[in-house]
Amino acid sequence: ELGSPSYVLNSIQLNLDAFHNKERTHINIAFYDQKNIYFYYIEKGEVKMVIVPDVNDPFCPIGADKLYLNITTQRDEVDKLLEKLNIVLSEKTQNISGSKVQTLSTPSGSAMKAGVDSLCGYGGRVLVFTPNTRTHGFGACVPRDKINKDKEPEKTNVFYPQHDKFAGVIETAVNNRT
Repeated sequence: ELGSPSYVLNSIQLNLDAFHNKERTHINIAFYDQKNIYFYYIEKGEVKMVIVPDVNDPFCPIGADKLYLNITTQRDEVDKLLEKLNIVLSEKTQNISGSKVQTLSTPSGSAMKAGVDSLCGYGGRVLVFTPNTRTHGFGACVPRDKINKDKEPEKTNVFYPQHDKFAGVIETAVNNRT
């Protein structure tokens, strides 16, 4: 709602030529909101979208060979994808303009897990841009102000692990060079 996704997309598009080892670099962008993860890809010259409607059990529904685009050999498709996503973002922003913007929790843990799953067997990096903490979906954390400080004072520590959900994600990531 505050324009961060458009800023990130524009920054990526402006810096594609500066990527290290760009001949071997592949890219994809997925969006997520409170309920869904949206994967975008190019098929027969058209931008397509697949929705994963469960942020509690996220996965990647498309193979990496179809999902990711090489920023050198498929540059036209990369530009087309980024342009389409900027249009999607501007339409979403127009739909909420005039309404009260509220800070919502994000299922960024869900996005992270789906990103790691998408790179299985290929390796790579998953970058998640989020304005706030994950308070629902896969790997959700309980906000410290909601913890009973009398019963569980150790959980009010910033670095106290809320759960072990990411242990499997981390193991998968390490095993797949992600």
